[in-house]
Amino acid sequence: MKMEYRAFQTSDFDALLVCFKDSFKNYGAELRLTLPILQRRFARMGVVGAHSVLAFDGKQLVGFIITALSDYEGKLIAYNAGTGLLPSYRRRGIAKVMYQKVIDELPAQTSGCLLEVLEGNRPAIHFYEKMGFSVRRYLRCFMRTPQSFILYKDIFPLKISTSDSILPELEQAICFEPHLLPSFQHSLPVLQRNPAERFFYVWHRENLVAYLSLNTLDSHISQLWVDKAYRRQGIATALLAEAYHEGYSRLSALNVSAENTDMLAFLEKNDFYNSVNQYEMYLALK
Repeated sequence: MKMEYRAFQTSDFDALLVCFKDSFKNYGAELRLTLPILQRRFARMGVVGAHSVLAFDGKQLVGFIITALSDYEGKLIAYNAGTGLLPSYRRRGIAKVMYQKVIDELPAQTSGCLLEVLEGNRPAIHFYEKMGFSVRRYLRCFMRTPQSFILYKDIFPLKISTSDSILPELEQAICFEPHLLPSFQHSLPVLQRNPAERFFYVWHRENLVAYLSLNTLDSHISQLWVDKAYRRQGIATALLAEAYHEGYSRLSALNVSAENTDMLAFLEKNDFYNSVNQYEMYLALK
């Protein structure tokens, strides 16, 4: 039967959830996905249905590429928020057709396409390389043993406050080295679209010197930043303790750049263990 392709619509969510789960079976990572989680993820990422492609065999949804469009590193980026194809439909050129349709329909000002892929998924990596993508960064993901206690750290005279919004001081103070930038999933535009994001701020008098951003739905650490002048004083540990004692014991840190050696050492020191790793891949369009 001839394959049919069309854009994603909100009425496709139920079928997409089934296809998502069936496509990611045995990929080396447990996929805990429900309809509300999928819908929240799409809203948070900035998914655009008109730039996402679904593949149908008759009435059955057999494949998809979900695309988010958002500002990242000062450029408009098309982020792959999910690609899947049922096992029996692989190696038929369907994924290539879908991706080409995505690329052909992107806004002219789109600078490039970005995605993450599990390091052990060699078929997918090979496919993306054939599409012109190249590896840009190696990203590591961590989980924390919830039974491991985090003691409060006294950081007086510094003070910690919490908020459910991004304060103007954060955008003014934040400064990541280019190779240590948060991944697309943890960029400020994405955090701004997440109503479940919680921020822990550290102040020295009226100056913001550190913060922790946490997705409270799954206890994922989105961003952790400490001003260079205040590092190695226990501030990051104090932020972890604050989150822990608010009830977020199952902390995790996803997509930490392998070049961020200070962050990796900090996580391991605080009982985080490496759970899975990914490659960040990029295709320049202009």
